[in-house]
Amino acid sequence: KLLYTSVCERNNALILQSCLYYLIQLKVIIKPKKLFLLIKTIMKYLISKKTTVEKGNILSEEKQFFSIKPKNYETIKLIWDKIPQYCVDYYVYERYLMKYTNVFVTEHGVLFNKKKVFNETFIFNDHIKNYTKKYFKKLLSERDLVKIIDKNNVVLYNYWSSNYFHWLIDDLLRLDSILSNSPNSSTIKVYIPDSAPQFIFDSLSYFNVSIVKFKQSEVLYFEETIYCNTLSPSGFVHPNINLLKKRFNLLTRTNSDNSIVYISRKNSDVRYVVNENEFTAALTELGVNIVYTENLSFTEQISIFSKANIIISTHGAGLTNSLFMNKGTVIEIGSTNINEHPNCFSNLASVLNFDYYYVPVEYNNEKFYYTMNNENVKFIIKTIKSVLLKTSK
Repeated sequence: KLLYTSVCERNNALILQSCLYYLIQLKVIIKPKKLFLLIKTIMKYLISKKTTVEKGNILSEEKQFFSIKPKNYETIKLIWDKIPQYCVDYYVYERYLMKYTNVFVTEHGVLFNKKKVFNETFIFNDHIKNYTKKYFKKLLSERDLVKIIDKNNVVLYNYWSSNYFHWLIDDLLRLDSILSNSPNSSTIKVYIPDSAPQFIFDSLSYFNVSIVKFKQSEVLYFEETIYCNTLSPSGFVHPNINLLKKRFNLLTRTNSDNSIVYISRKNSDVRYVVNENEFTAALTELGVNIVYTENLSFTEQISIFSKANIIISTHGAGLTNSLFMNKGTVIEIGSTNINEHPNCFSNLASVLNFDYYYVPVEYNNEKFYYTMNNENVKFIIKTIKSVLLKTSK
């Protein structure tokens, strides 16, 4: 838990991991209680030092590390006798806005110069080993170098950005932090690979920024660029996510249709319901709208989900659209295996103050599909009716 949620730079977790590794190699026997105190002491020391990663010039910083109990803890508790710790505790990182000078950037948003790579620009620490001096030398020799002498450049796109959830929940919030601390946000230029998914360009149109496309065959060289670190561990949602509602003009929308939306993954290769026709037939009788998000533009998704009161779906990026609801309920269909319970959408619902229900169903780990039984369908129908009754009062 401490390795995964280190308070300051994530390299501290690697140092802690190394300390524990050597203790094991030396066959040091420590009682659990003393081991916990040792870990706590090491972490406290690392947090106070903050010298494990060389940063760019820090423009601003905000200490926002905390642990809370998610709103949906009790709902999840009803499903299993034992609750995964990551469903109970909630963490975010400190925020740093940094300015770098004379740096190169890869298409995955990794910043480096001829002497070093800036580790804080990695999304996952285990990626660091792939970026060797040999890799960068080859990269610079094989790709076209594009020098950018302008100021107010922002590096936002990274390894996870092509994923709908991570772009909206992680990256756009980083952009919001940059814009909120920029005296003239209209001069900000965001660099995005031209091969990026269309929803990225569509979502950026809601921000007062310039979009600059670059080719995969290019390496960018910035004389000056602004960077915001990752604000939360993967799967966790920063409480400031509500600020994005203002960016998408959702705070002024009050015309909820109280509609119910089921996001079908019928056309997907993974996490679809194999017997979906029987399930959707029951939903249709309740007036549920069946949507296929892959056929919708970003603006159409905002329009549909901002009017919804209940969203139902198997685990997948489509549930990110709950961000656009004003109020409501999220019903997530997932695996019965406790170790496969994803926490990202329960956390998102908690931060947005929505009700959340997790429906565990049979999952085929080899063919990656769910099978609904009668009890699953009855539970979902009962939940929908209960929510509708509550909202009608």
